[in-house]
Amino acid sequence: MAGSFVNFVKNVERLGQKKRGRRPVFNAHQFYPSAIEADLERTTREEFLRALEENIQLALRGFTDDIDDLTKATAELPPEFVKKVSTLADAVGVKNGWNFSEYAKMTVGQPYFPPPAKDEIFEVWKKNFQQLCISAESDAKADISRIATEAKMKGWNKRELEAAIRAKLPAETKHRAELIARTETAKLNSAASISTYKQLGIRYYVWLTTLDGRDRETHTHLNGLICSLDNPNVYYEETPDGLVEKERTASMFHGNPGEDFQCRCSMVAWDPEIDGKYEVKERPEQEKGAEQHTEASTGENLHKVEQSIAEQEKQLQQLKNEQMQLLSRQRLEQAAEKRHARSAEEIADIQKRWDERKSRRRLKEAAEQRHSRRTSQEAAAIRKELQERLDTRQTAHRLLQDANGIKGLPEMDELEKALQKGGKQAYSDMKKLSRKLETSLGTLKGCTYLADPIQAARDFDYSTAITVNESVRKKLEGMGSSLAGKKHDLEFEIDWVEKHKKYASWKVAQDAYKKALAEVERLIDWETELGRVDSIKIFLKNHPKSAVLKKLTSDMDALIAKGDNAAKTEIKELLKKAETRRKEIEYKEGLERLKKIKAGIKSGSSVPFSTNISIDDLRALKGDKLPPTLGHLDTAIEKYKKGHYYGSATKKHAAEIEATMRELFQKHDLGMHIEDDLLEKVFNSHFKNTFETGSSGGYSGPSLNADGSIKQSHLRLSAAHKLFDLGSTEKANQLNISQYEKYGNLLDHDKLREATTHNRATQYGNVAVRFKKDKVTCTWTAGDSLSERYQLSLVTDPKAVSYDDMYESKLPVKGTQTNDMTKFRSDNISSYLELQFHGDVTVDCVESLTFPYDLTEKAKSKYLGFAQKWKSIGTEVFYIKNGKLEKL
Repeated sequence: MAGSFVNFVKNVERLGQKKRGRRPVFNAHQFYPSAIEADLERTTREEFLRALEENIQLALRGFTDDIDDLTKATAELPPEFVKKVSTLADAVGVKNGWNFSEYAKMTVGQPYFPPPAKDEIFEVWKKNFQQLCISAESDAKADISRIATEAKMKGWNKRELEAAIRAKLPAETKHRAELIARTETAKLNSAASISTYKQLGIRYYVWLTTLDGRDRETHTHLNGLICSLDNPNVYYEETPDGLVEKERTASMFHGNPGEDFQCRCSMVAWDPEIDGKYEVKERPEQEKGAEQHTEASTGENLHKVEQSIAEQEKQLQQLKNEQMQLLSRQRLEQAAEKRHARSAEEIADIQKRWDERKSRRRLKEAAEQRHSRRTSQEAAAIRKELQERLDTRQTAHRLLQDANGIKGLPEMDELEKALQKGGKQAYSDMKKLSRKLETSLGTLKGCTYLADPIQAARDFDYSTAITVNESVRKKLEGMGSSLAGKKHDLEFEIDWVEKHKKYASWKVAQDAYKKALAEVERLIDWETELGRVDSIKIFLKNHPKSAVLKKLTSDMDALIAKGDNAAKTEIKELLKKAETRRKEIEYKEGLERLKKIKAGIKSGSSVPFSTNISIDDLRALKGDKLPPTLGHLDTAIEKYKKGHYYGSATKKHAAEIEATMRELFQKHDLGMHIEDDLLEKVFNSHFKNTFETGSSGGYSGPSLNADGSIKQSHLRLSAAHKLFDLGSTEKANQLNISQYEKYGNLLDHDKLREATTHNRATQYGNVAVRFKKDKVTCTWTAGDSLSERYQLSLVTDPKAVSYDDMYESKLPVKGTQTNDMTKFRSDNISSYLELQFHGDVTVDCVESLTFPYDLTEKAKSKYLGFAQKWKSIGTEVFYIKNGKLEKL
C-alpha cells in the first residue's frame, strides 16, 4: 500500500488529467469534523446532566440515611449513549476519508479514496472516551456526596441541599462534557489522519491552525509549516535543494494537531513529489539542439516541436485506448465469472425478468399506438380515471401506513390483497375497504382517554384499545366533580392497576389514568391561580386607593379572558407583583395596628384572651412569627362568603351567632383529647399533627412520600389548603409538616360534667387536655372541618361562616344558653365543636389534665407515674373517683 497515492498521481499525470495551475489554499475548517464535534458535545452534555439529575434525586432520597451510598455506587453509561458515541466515532473515520478525497481532487484534479484508518485506533478511542465519561460522572457523585455531608452537618433541609447542588454542579458538568467531547474529537481526527497517511506512504503534512481569534500562539506559529509524521518536535523549510529539517522552538507546540486539549487544528497531506516546488524535469533533445544551433531555421524547429507534440498526443491516446480495452476485458471477464457461477434458478429468474421487460416494452408500444388513435376527449377521460385510481392507491397506502402494526383489523389484509390486483372491481374494493379502515382508524383516534390509542392497538389489538378506552371513560365519569377528589381517585387507580395487573393491558389503562391526572392537576393549578387572583381582588376591595393593585387586577382580568397558555404564564408574573404589593401594604398597616395594640396593653403583660383580637391584630403582634396557616385566613373567609355553603339563615343571624360564640369561648376551655398511653411521649416532645403522626390519634409515623413531601391524596392536606387559602397541594407549595394545624375541641369548663357526659371527640383519646388560653392561637368550626362545609375563624374573633345552614334549626341565636357545654353540643351542633391549634403547642401551653378514672387504683399505677411527671412542671391533674372530681 506504501506509495499508492503517489502512483495514483503519476497515472493521472500520464493520462493528462492532472489539475493545472497554482497549488490550492487549504484551511483548518475544511479538514476538521466540526459538526460531529458539536453532536458529540450535545450528546455528552445530555448524558452528564441525566446522570447528575439521577444522583441529585438519590442524594435527596437518602439525605436522612447513609449519604455514602452515592460514592459507593458505580457509574454506568446507558447503552444508547455508548451506541451514539460509537456512531459518531465511525463518522469521524468517514469524514477522514472524505477529507483525503477532497485534498486529492483539489491537488491533482481527481478524487482518491484512501483505505480506512485502522480499527484499533477507533476501539482504543471509544474505550478511553467511555472511561473519561465514567470518571466525570463519578467525580460529580463525589461532589454531591460532599455537599450533602456538609449540609447534614449544618442542619440544612432538603430544599437548601438541592439549591446548593444546583447552584454549582450543572454548570461544571456542562463545561466538563464540552471539554471532553472537544478534546477527544480532535485527538481521534488527528489519529485517523496519521493512520491513513502512513498507509499511503505519506511522511509529511502541513499544519493548519484555526485562525478565529481563539487560537493559541504556540499553534499559530506552526500554521502553514511542513511537519513530520514521525517526529513531532521538528518542522521543515523548502529550499531549491529540498527539505531542510529544523527543531521546533519553545514558542511552538511540540506534538501533532489535535493532541493538545481543546485543540481545533488539523492537517493536510504533503509529499515532495506532488507538492514540492523544486521538482526538476528533463527537457527534450530537440529543444537543446535548438539552443545550441541558433542558426537553424525557425520553420525547421517549429516542425520538430509539432512532430514531438503530435507523437506525445498519439502515445497518450494509445494509452487511453489500452486502458479502456483493459477495463472492458475486466468487465467481460467479471460478467463471465458471474454467469458461470449462477444456478439454474438464478438463470431462470433473469430470463423471466428479461421476458417481462420485453413484454412491458411491447405493451407500451401497443398503448402508444392506441393513444395516438384517441380523441382529446377520450384521452382526458382516461387521464381522469387514471388519476382517480392513483388517488385511490395513494389513499390506501397512506391508511395502511397509518395502521401499520395494528392488530385485529381484517380490512387491512383485504386492502393489501386488493392493492396487488388490477381492474375496476379491484379499485371499487379498494375504495370500500379504505373507507372502512379510515372509519376504524377514526374510531381509534377518537379514544381520547388513552395516552396513545394507536400504540395500544399495536401492542395488543384494536378491540382491546376500544375496550380499555370505554372502561376508563366510565370510571372517570363515575368520579365526583371535585378536582381534589378526582385527583385522589386517579392516584388510587394508577396504583391499583399496577398492583393487581388484572389484565394484560393494565399499562394502557394506567397511562390513560396518568393522562387524566395530568389534566386534573393542570386544572387544579389554574384554579389555584384564579384563587390567588380572587384574594388580590378581595384585598383591593378593602384597599381601593391602591392604584398599583387596580392596574394589576385589570391586566389579570384581561389575561383571564384570553385564557391561552401565554396569558396564564403572564398572569403568574403579575400575581407575584400584586402579592408583593399586598405584603408591603399589610406591613405598613401592621406597624400602625401594633402601635395601637401596644398602647392599650401594659408593658410586659400578655394579651388577655377577652381582648377581641382579629387576624390583622395577630399579624401586627406576631409579625413574621405568625403561623403560616393563618397568613390568608381573612381572604379564605371572604371567598367562603361567596360560596354556596354560606346559607341565608346563617347570614341572617350572623351578628347573633358571633356574639353567642364569643360568650361561649369566654366561658369554656380550649383543649383536646389524647390517649393516656401517649402522655409520656408528648411530655418528652410536643403535640403533633396528623401528618407527623400518620393518623389522627397515634404516633405511628408520617404519611409522607419518599421525598419527604405529604401525599397529595391525603384528604386533610386538601382540606387545610382550601380552608386556609394555601393554594395548590403540590410539593413545592406545601408547608413544613410541623407547621400544619393540630386538632382539638371545646371542652366544658365544668371538668366533672365534661368527664361524665358524652362527647364524640373522646374517640381520639380518653384524657382531656386543657390549654392556657393566652398561650395558644386557635380557630374553630361547628363540626369536623374535613367536610369543608365550614370556614374556620379565630376563637378570639368568631365569624358566622364557621357555622352552616344544615344547623338552621340549631343556630346559636340570641338567647342561646352558653353555661352548659354538654347541652350546647346537644342543642346547637350534631357532634363536637372542633378547634384547630396553630403554631407550636408544647407542654408549657397545658393548664390541666383530666383522667376519666381513679388514678389511685393499683391497675392505673403506670398512668399515675405519667400524671406525676406532668404535675412536676406545674400542670394541674384531675381524676374521677366514685363519681367525684379529685385533684392529684
